[in-house]
Amino acid sequence: MTEGSVYIDFDKVEWYYGEGNWQEKVVVSPELGAGKLSVAYVIFGSGGSTHDYHVHEDLDEAVIVVDGVLDAFKQSSEGEIRVPLKRGDVFFTPRGTPHRFANPYLEPATAIAAKAIL
Repeated sequence: MTEGSVYIDFDKVEWYYGEGNWQEKVVVSPELGAGKLSVAYVIFGSGGSTHDYHVHEDLDEAVIVVDGVLDAFKQSSEGEIRVPLKRGDVFFTPRGTPHRFANPYLEPATAIAAKAIL
């Protein structure tokens, strides 16, 4: 593991383009010496969503909305639950919880996704 602080030049990190009109830059990761932490800058294009429901078996995830509005969804015993998110809101998903995000709105939304790898 790297000792001390590490500077990451955001402009030098490559974008990953996902299906459904979203993209992310992973700016902190175990590969960069961050232990069990991963942090990504995510842009959800207008009218787009991440993908179908998915589950992280080995990590907890917190998504913090930086700008715009975004809808988070999770599956529960009562069915699908929609949680509208605005700037500053946090949506925490513990490992093993089916979830997804969607942006049906007119403007893009940006968020920070922090993942603790268990």
